Amino acid sequence: MRDKSYQHTVVGGEVAKYLRVLRWSERSQNTLDTYELVLARLAADHAHYGSLEEFTTEGIREFLDEHWSNATAATKAARLAAVKSFFKWAVNERGLARNPASPIDRPKVRNGERHAYRPDLVHRLITAQPSLRDQIGCQLLGRLGFRKDELRRNRLLDFDLAERVEDAARPDAEQVQGTPEYMSPEQAKGEPLGFQSDIYSLAVVIFELFTGEVPFRGDTAAATARKQVEEKAPLSGPRAARLPPPLA
Repeated sequence: MRDKSYQHTVVGGEVAKYLRVLRWSERSQNTLDTYELVLARLAADHAHYGSLEEFTTEGIREFLDEHWSNATAATKAARLAAVKSFFKWAVNERGLARNPASPIDRPKVRNGERHAYRPDLVHRLITAQPSLRDQIGCQLLGRLGFRKDELRRNRLLDFDLAERVEDAARPDAEQVQGTPEYMSPEQAKGEPLGFQSDIYSLAVVIFELFTGEVPFRGDTAAATARKQVEEKAPLSGPRAARLPPPLA
C-alpha cells in the first residue's frame, strides 16, 4: 500500500507497529496486504481518536458495515479477522484493556421476547388478501412454515421398509427427522434428500389444503411411512375430486 499517511495518527501509529510485527509471521503476502488495507482504513476513519481505548464494539461493527455490508461472507470474515487480530495484539502487547472486536461475530441479543404462534392473527392476514389466489398463497406459506418447524421438533426412528419394519425400535437405529404424513418416499427410507423431496412435501400440503386431509395416514408412524413408499398418490376417487383439475 503506497499511501502511508494513515501512520501519522495515533491509531495509525499502532497499526504500523502491528503490521511490522505481522510481516515476521508466516502469513501470505495477500493476507498481509488485506490486513494493511483494512487497518489503514480503520486508522483513517478514526484519525481523531487519541487512544485505542476509545474503540467500542458497536463502533467497529458500524465501521465494518459501512465499508463491506454488501461484500460476500468470506470477504466479511477476512475483514473481521484483520480487525480482531489487531486488537488482540494491542491487548497482549500494548496494554489495551479489552478486545472490542471479539464479540462481533456473536449473534446480537434481540430486545423483547418472541411471541407464540397466534392463529387469530394468521387468519386475519389470510382473510385480508384481496383474492382467493392470494389467500391460498398465504395458507401455503403458513403451512409450509409450520411443517418445517415440525421437521425440526419431531423425531422418528428409521426403519427398513423393504425388510424389517419391526427393527424400527432397535436402540442403535439411525434417527430421521420428520412427520410421516409429509415425508417423501426417499426420506421415509432414510435416503439422501434433494429438491424432489421438497416438491413432494409441498404437494402433500397442497393436497391437504384442498381436501382437508393428507394423502397417506396409517395406524402407526411406520404404517404411514410404508404407504408413502409403496402406494400410489390418491389422484383419483372421491378425495381427488376436490382437487382443481390442473393439479390432478
